Amino acid sequence: MKILFASMLSVFMLTGSLMGSDSDAISGSEQHATVLKQVKPSIVSIHALIQKENEAIERVGSGFIIDSEGFIISRQSIIQNCDSIWVGLTDGELHPAMVVYRDFRTDLVMLKINIKNCQPIQMANSLSLIPPVNVMVLGNSLGVFPSLTMGKLSKRIGDSVLIIEGWLTPGNSGAPVLDEKGRLLGMLAGRRLRPDEKSSDISCAALPVETIEAFYQKAFKSLKSNQTWVGLTVTDVKERSESGVVVVDVLPGGPAYQSRISIGDTIVSMNGAAIKNGQDLGEKVKNLGKKEEIELMIRRDNQSIPYHLKTKPLF
Repeated sequence: MKILFASMLSVFMLTGSLMGSDSDAISGSEQHATVLKQVKPSIVSIHALIQKENEAIERVGSGFIIDSEGFIISRQSIIQNCDSIWVGLTDGELHPAMVVYRDFRTDLVMLKINIKNCQPIQMANSLSLIPPVNVMVLGNSLGVFPSLTMGKLSKRIGDSVLIIEGWLTPGNSGAPVLDEKGRLLGMLAGRRLRPDEKSSDISCAALPVETIEAFYQKAFKSLKSNQTWVGLTVTDVKERSESGVVVVDVLPGGPAYQSRISIGDTIVSMNGAAIKNGQDLGEKVKNLGKKEEIELMIRRDNQSIPYHLKTKPLF
């Protein structure tokens, strides 16, 4: 499936604004063209579709490839409560994606598309920078994909936030912030009003690459611990007299999601064996190996319903 992208790269030179105006538009320099050619295959657009009655709503954002096996990092809030997720590549192809890991504290999400030999983005080190520093943002700005935007990293707040001067344009949420060599310094996360009340300027907050790398390592450690993946999060049943676990999160696109398991369902057994608690379920899933199908007995509205899940290998 293909998605139409703008045929030309829009490059904006900024003076305090990441949005730019028609008078700001310039042709890319030789350096920018070289960086674009190197980094472009690692950049993606995110399309989260939400179906409401007879109306379809689309959220758009940006992201980047973090691993050659088709793993992508973007912002959790872009895909929150959506019905389907599609990832656009710079070759014009649009691919269905599933959520494999997410962290609500940092608002980061890891997606997976069924594409091999992807080009992962290269990492830099934001801690070694001394602001102000010129940076580039490559994403889905105003629906132009890919679009390159020039900006300035003006300061950092502790180890958790980078401040980029200018506007966060629609579609660029989740876009990578790059150094002049095209390496990842951070990810655009949201707008931030300056504390100086006399200033009308607006800046953007970005998560530093160190936060993204910590998320990536944590996600991969969790995913690689299980050869079989079902795509749900559970908690123990509160009533001590009852066994089983309660589903508290279902990852869009995953096996549990496709089998229509819902938040609030209680899992009482797997393949005929009773589930005592969350740890018990985790051990049972871990010991499955690469089994392709499992049966979960679900308690919903005082009824016991068997659900068959087709598990998916992630690696």
